[in-house]
Order: sequence, then structure tokens, then C-alpha cells
Amino acid sequence: MSRVYTLTESNVESIAQRVAGILADCGICIIPTDTIYGIVALEQCSKAVYRIYEIKKRPVQKQFIRLISGPDRLRDY
Repeated sequence: MSRVYTLTESNVESIAQRVAGILADCGICIIPTDTIYGIVALEQCSKAVYRIYEIKKRPVQKQFIRLISGPDRLRDY
């Protein structure tokens, strides 16, 4: 089921918790950035990752950009 949340200064924490819960349940979220919207999922949730490939009609041989929390995570890849 799709839902749209409007982010305001007063609900940032509750929206962040909702998004974290959706991602933890292997869901997909669309997040606005300063220039584009990003389609996000947790890398360890293969069902969600493959769903993004389907949505984007992208060949699975073509990898996605991975965003990490900091330089210390580079060694994981």
C-alpha cells in the first residue's frame, strides 16, 4: 500500500521512524533530495532491491549507487 507523508519541522522524528520501519520490513521508500527523488531500500532486503529493478525497468547487471553512513563503511565494500 502506498502512503504519502508530508515532512514538516514538527514531524521529522516520527516520519523518520516510519520510514525506518518500512525499510526494516523490506519496503521501498521514495525520498526527496535537493535535486531529485531517490528510490531507496535496504541492500540486505533482496526482495525490495529487485522490486526497484522492476520499477525502473533496469537490467540487474547494472548496479545501483550505494549510500553509506561514513568513510569507515567503505571497507564493507
